[in-house]
Amino acid sequence: MSNVRIVPGKTGQLVTASKNNASFGFIQMESVENVIINGWLKPLKRNCLLRGDTEGLTSFVKSLKDLTLPGKICILEYTEDTIPEAIQKEFLNKNLPFAEAITGFVKRAGSDGPILTKDGKKIVKFQKYDMSGDVLDVMVSHDNVTEVMASKALKDKASVKLPG
Repeated sequence: MSNVRIVPGKTGQLVTASKNNASFGFIQMESVENVIINGWLKPLKRNCLLRGDTEGLTSFVKSLKDLTLPGKICILEYTEDTIPEAIQKEFLNKNLPFAEAITGFVKRAGSDGPILTKDGKKIVKFQKYDMSGDVLDVMVSHDNVTEVMASKALKDKASVKLPG
């Protein structure tokens, strides 16, 4: 388990106020977790948001000596039809249709690659700060390998520069 750091947002602020209501906002957190993938140690950067009222978030950030916290950022993946109710309440906008609410959480093969699926269902990915560091990652392996490989092949082909 590594420490979680609070990092500045796009504007350089540690606490970012909501565009819709400046009384609420978020802080951005990141960590680097060492994971073993196919027998190889690989450091993976993780990030998440911690939401709250801006006054409380500001006070919280000021109380920290070096902007680090114990715990970890855990990854929670589910197929779109198995997202626990508690996760839906925490992450999804209840004022949007479900398909629209999950849009920002849908897992893709790269930033512009195909949507990853399992048994024809979209895989969604949530990242959450766990102060205890005890929450285990929940991962879902995709099974649309052929689609992902075809997409990658098309991108590779498009990027090939022929001599001439």
